[in-house]
Amino acid sequence: MKKTIMILLIVLFTLFLAAADIAAAEKENTAVVKAVFEAFKTRDMLTLDKLMAPEPAKQMKYWLNGIIQEVTDFKVTVDDIFASGNNVAARWTLLGEKDRTLGEDWTVHFICIFQVADGKVTQMWLGEDMQREMKRLGFKVIPPTPRTLDGKLDATMSDIHVIGRVVTLFTKNNPHAPKVNTIKEFAKIVQPNYIKTCPLEDAWGNDLIYKFDPKDPKNYWVASPGSDGKFNGFDQVGTWPSANENGQDIIFHNGQFQYGPGKK
Repeated sequence: MKKTIMILLIVLFTLFLAAADIAAAEKENTAVVKAVFEAFKTRDMLTLDKLMAPEPAKQMKYWLNGIIQEVTDFKVTVDDIFASGNNVAARWTLLGEKDRTLGEDWTVHFICIFQVADGKVTQMWLGEDMQREMKRLGFKVIPPTPRTLDGKLDATMSDIHVIGRVVTLFTKNNPHAPKVNTIKEFAKIVQPNYIKTCPLEDAWGNDLIYKFDPKDPKNYWVASPGSDGKFNGFDQVGTWPSANENGQDIIFHNGQFQYGPGKK
């Protein structure tokens, strides 16, 4: 009987020590992830390199550089964080202030899972709030639906510019732009290697228009038919007064807008 009790006590003590070790490790892993968010918030690239393995550090710095280029300032808030073994889950909010493309603020909520080993983040998985995703930053953002004409023009032109950037990335690995002639076919080719979710519609709910030139491998166009949904052809060039917009088209050709709103 005494022997059985002794064995039971030893087992319980061993389990207690194991649980204590796990709790201590989870606390350390949580501290690492909190430090990653602090470095992200303070734009500290060197600290991100110290706290993360090369691949997740590269991804985190890519997001950070993209945000810095797009907004005047940003804020990061960690809303909830907890650990389970080597995995740490964090629910956090990113606020972009004075977006240079949209001319307005936006907020996006994320859930990230980090795998931590030996004091470093070794892997990272991102889950987006599907209603607000970062379109221009590799992870897609949809700002609040624009109510004004200027807001819809800016949102549409921002999406078109994103598609142009995707073509640029694609042509670095291929001698031609995607050889398709619809935006849905284009999305099938570029997702998810070049963009996680490709914009398909303009701010008025019309399908965006993509065209490839078979005679020139890198020649492409992306267009919106505007508020009236009627597209008048890719040969349009120049600008039109955005204040007087009445169903005007928007056309992007080989990295720049060839037809769209001009000065108000």
